[in-house]
Amino acid sequence: MSDLDLTPFGFTPTENSVYRALIELGPSGGYPLSNALGIARANTYQALKGLVGKEAAVLVQEKPAEYRAISPEALYAKIVNKQAQLLGDLEDQIAASSGASEPSITPIDTQRSFVQMVLRDAARATDNVTFVGESGVIQKLAPAWRKRVVDRHQSAIWCVGEWDGPDDLEITGRIEPDRLVTLIGHKAGLYHNGKTTMVFGLAEPGAGGYWTDEPLLSGLVAAAIRTIVED
Repeated sequence: MSDLDLTPFGFTPTENSVYRALIELGPSGGYPLSNALGIARANTYQALKGLVGKEAAVLVQEKPAEYRAISPEALYAKIVNKQAQLLGDLEDQIAASSGASEPSITPIDTQRSFVQMVLRDAARATDNVTFVGESGVIQKLAPAWRKRVVDRHQSAIWCVGEWDGPDDLEITGRIEPDRLVTLIGHKAGLYHNGKTTMVFGLAEPGAGGYWTDEPLLSGLVAAAIRTIVED
């Protein structure tokens, strides 16, 4: 629990420390928490108030005041839900915006980020989308594929290697792994929706990738996908 860092999600460093202490010590008041952490009591109570406001802790006893942290798993669910709402609002605002903008390239640092970005884009895209990737990655994206079927949006899903997914998740076809590696140099996941493209290397644990709306690069990836899936 000492490695838990909530500060990227709007928690102050003191709130982060107090939350971790509540998890480790159990329900506590401001006085024992300030002693355990070696911080001023006023700062401790301010952090507790902040945790209650962020629904990361609850007041379980008023006199003397005692607080209990919600479980890390419950807090994670709350953070994910909030971030999803914020991202959804931002996507709606972007979709409603107008005006020219410069194409760009944005790095994708982890496979989890790649999956989440494809998941959100594929679920909302109305244009045809194409995805090339391994069975496990395709299955992680299942909610988006199923939503596209319900919405009657076309998807081309190409599995690299053997397909071991559920029967209700239909793929367009299979690609031999050697073919993909021969054509682009290494194992990768490829996503294209007609406007934007995402690519991510899957060969190494530290591999990375990119999101881009640069027309030339998107066109090259689309051409690569057509070549890869040709019989």
